[in-house]
Amino acid sequence: MGRDIKTNPVIIRPDTSIGNNSAEADDEFLFECFVDHPALEATRDVANSKMFVLARTGGGKTAILRKIKQQYPDTASVIDLSGLSMDYVANSTIVRFLKSIDVDLDLFFQALWKHVLCLEYIRLRYNVSNGESSRQVFSWFKDFFKSDGRRQSALKYLSEWEGKFFITMDENIKEITSRLESKVNGEFGAEVEKFSVRAGYSRTLSNEKNPNLSPVQNEL
Repeated sequence: MGRDIKTNPVIIRPDTSIGNNSAEADDEFLFECFVDHPALEATRDVANSKMFVLARTGGGKTAILRKIKQQYPDTASVIDLSGLSMDYVANSTIVRFLKSIDVDLDLFFQALWKHVLCLEYIRLRYNVSNGESSRQVFSWFKDFFKSDGRRQSALKYLSEWEGKFFITMDENIKEITSRLESKVNGEFGAEVEKFSVRAGYSRTLSNEKNPNLSPVQNEL
């Protein structure tokens, strides 16, 4: 080893760049330099009861997931949450209005994530790419579960989206948030308008109107 270094010394120049700070950005060296690890085998084994990859920052979580995607490009799917329209929700006048008068939005966000993830799984699992294939998938669901009474409520819910399974998570978040905005505007349009133009109005409205918000909360 010593002779090899002397005859062929390693030279690292001042401007040398090797790899990236994060695995998701390291396309040049990640797979070539990937070192197998027992965690990789446990993660890609769908029969394994372990379901989560947990580690500190830089522990290799993203590297393992990207390696699985590389090994199984046709069967592994990635849902990237970092590029979603959460700014759209955070900047919604209606959402800020409801938070300002202390309306509990936990149920809304739970329903939002369940809806978005459910439709995204369907889109990825059945490769839904347009309205026609979306309706075909729903028709298959309907025929498959027609004799199962326990699934009828789920089918009724999905029927509202039978032609939209192909839309992205980003669009789903915007659509669900828009529905909330329409409902609240229908009930409290004048109050929302005042909230958006007059500072301090939300504090007064919290005392006067909050008891009447229960129908809106129930609809969420």
